[in-house]
Amino acid sequence: MALTYTFLMHEILALSASHLAYLQPDHRRAYYMLATHHQNIAINAMRMELSNITSENCHALFATSSLVTLTAFSSPGSINPDAPIDDLMDIFLLIRGMYGILKEAWEMIREGPLGSILDSGIAPPPAPLPVTLLAQLTKLNTFITTQEPNHEVRELCTTAISDLVETVALSVTNTDERELRVIFIWPIRLSMGFISLLRQRNSVALAVLSHYCVVIHTAEHSPTRHNWFLKGWDIRIVEFIANTVDQIWRDPVQWPVEVITGAGQ
Repeated sequence: MALTYTFLMHEILALSASHLAYLQPDHRRAYYMLATHHQNIAINAMRMELSNITSENCHALFATSSLVTLTAFSSPGSINPDAPIDDLMDIFLLIRGMYGILKEAWEMIREGPLGSILDSGIAPPPAPLPVTLLAQLTKLNTFITTQEPNHEVRELCTTAISDLVETVALSVTNTDERELRVIFIWPIRLSMGFISLLRQRNSVALAVLSHYCVVIHTAEHSPTRHNWFLKGWDIRIVEFIANTVDQIWRDPVQWPVEVITGAGQ
């Protein structure tokens, strides 16, 4: 497929260069520059194909868009200490944009060689994440309902929690990729209003995001998959959140902080 569609080949090379940057820190800068070079070529070539999605090219476009997102997660991000939220929101918008373009071809993709990625697999053994996370999200939802006076903020954030709960519930019946499914599906379901709150560093929205970071943490430390591209995102974001939220929201973010930093062990 990559030999036919050069944009897929360049995106494979971009992700490969990012992986080499992860494996060889002494040469990280050079490999990141190489990754950026190939990713730019891939994205520019994709744009020409996206205007005419067909049953032939939709599979390569889906594969490329998926790898583009992984490469974005593996990028070094901004050196600005105030930027981790913006970095993540940029990735959220990338995920949403790719989905928005390809959703019309979803059935064609599902019937093709990559269709198994979209379908449910065999349920994994029970694990503590969903039960514990869902319980904590219920507590957070109650806290927001009783403590947040702004109706719009309250509605946006409780809806984001509901979306996360539903995404976790749907993903738990899938294979050991369930955390990755949550990581990539929740951003698609979010409202732009909630994303705007995160950009504004709203404490309530940040508290919700801190619980999403637990999913990133679990995926990063998966015993069955080496999700190297997620390395550092969990602690980078949750530490920023812990240092940013208003005093009243320190307690609601305590559980994610303890899970991710190990402070509660």
